[in-house]
Amino acid sequence: VGVIKSLLALPGNYIEAEQQQTSNWELTDEGKVFMNNGSYEFVLYESVPKVGILQKDLMKMPNAKIGFSKAMTLGWLQIDKKHENGPTVFQKVENASDVVKDLLLNIDEKRNVSDKQIQEMKKRKLISPVVTKFFLITKGPGFKTTIERPEADLTSEMLQ
Repeated sequence: VGVIKSLLALPGNYIEAEQQQTSNWELTDEGKVFMNNGSYEFVLYESVPKVGILQKDLMKMPNAKIGFSKAMTLGWLQIDKKHENGPTVFQKVENASDVVKDLLLNIDEKRNVSDKQIQEMKKRKLISPVVTKFFLITKGPGFKTTIERPEADLTSEMLQ
C-alpha cells in the first residue's frame, strides 16, 4: 500500500490505482468443528439408539442441551415422559440429514447460499464476514519504467 501511494504522489501520473474490496464468509472455529464432525443436533440424534435412551443419560453428552433443543425443534426426537424407567428419548424420524454440515460445506466451498441461510449460520456464530481490500492498478498516461525526480530549484539561501 505504501509503495502504491508513493507512486501516486509522484508528479507525472506513473500509475492509476482504484481501491476495491470483496466480502466473503469464513467459518469460525466452531463452524469448522461442525463441518468436520457434524452439528450438535445431528450428533445427538445419531447417539440415540432405536430402543431409546434415558433423558438424564443423554444430557450427560457434551453440548447436549443445545443439540437436544435443536433436534426437538426439527422434529427428530420425541420424549416419552411416562416410560417405566423415567423420561426416555426416542428417534422420531428414520433418517435425518445434517443440513447445517451441508450448508457449512457449501459456504466453505464458496457455493451460492441464500441470505436466509447465511443469517441463520451467522446467528449461530458458525460463520463470520471477511473483507478483502485490494488495488486495481493500471498504467497512467505518464507511465515510465524509471522514476525521474524533478530537479529542485536551489536558492542562495539553501546553499549557505
